[in-house]
Amino acid sequence: MIANTTHPIRSLSCLFFVMAVPLCSCNHVHTNAMEAERESAISHPKEVADVAMRSEIRAVERLEEGDDGVWEATKRSHTATKRSYTEALGTPTNNGKKVIDTAHNGETTLHRAAEKGHTDAINTLIKNGANVNETDDDGETALHAAAKAGHTDTIIVLIDNHANVNATANDRETALHTATRHGHTDAINTLLNNGANVNATDNGGKTALHWAAQNGHTDAINTLLSKGANVNATDRDRETALHWAAKQGHTDAINTLINNGAKVNDINSCEETALQYAALNGHVGAINTLLSNGANVN
Repeated sequence: MIANTTHPIRSLSCLFFVMAVPLCSCNHVHTNAMEAERESAISHPKEVADVAMRSEIRAVERLEEGDDGVWEATKRSHTATKRSYTEALGTPTNNGKKVIDTAHNGETTLHRAAEKGHTDAINTLIKNGANVNETDDDGETALHAAAKAGHTDTIIVLIDNHANVNATANDRETALHTATRHGHTDAINTLLNNGANVNATDNGGKTALHWAAQNGHTDAINTLLSKGANVNATDRDRETALHWAAKQGHTDAINTLINNGAKVNDINSCEETALQYAALNGHVGAINTLLSNGANVN
């Protein structure tokens, strides 16, 4: 029997490489070497978890090229080492088809596919046992990842596969919050049309409208308001979206909010108005806009 003296990570990488590409007609030559690599995998569960994840990510990328054989080979390599893989991650297998094992920050393979917008890969992962509502270390699902990147088609695929559209991360942000913070109007529309709560609040009491105003995403503001967002909703500090728009000097956002019923002279928990915030931060354009819309200068 061949002695196993190779570095565990390097040898495991070779194992996954061998299993992930078609073998030549002389594949019997690799039999003993592959057996040695499998023994190394059993002895080094932490390393195999890391290598397996990288292997899955490569498979996801190759799936977009229509290479189904790569995915089948990757599944076989997981089956060969699933005992150490399960020991390393503490997660059950699904008849040898478990494909949601974690990488950096607890992200799953499904998270990685979602953030890249690989819808075909997502369908394949889910078909092979991926949990569509699995969370990373921040409590975010694959839907959060898709929303962050603005991948509308991916959002639809995930929701069609029973993703929880109102799932909250550790900071209580929903996918709608995430899409709004990044100004992805199409993603916002898609989420709202599929049951997202337009007035959901994060752990700071902010709605998606607060985030749209803070970041000056006027199109997002209009979309949210058209879907029933409360223009005068207050966060934990009793600040409205107008406060946040004024704080950042987003004149167009200020105009849009006021034209949709925002109260110009509302005060926060420190009795500060939007005008005071605009003045504090030196936003002359915002000051003029607020004054021309009835802000109390005193």
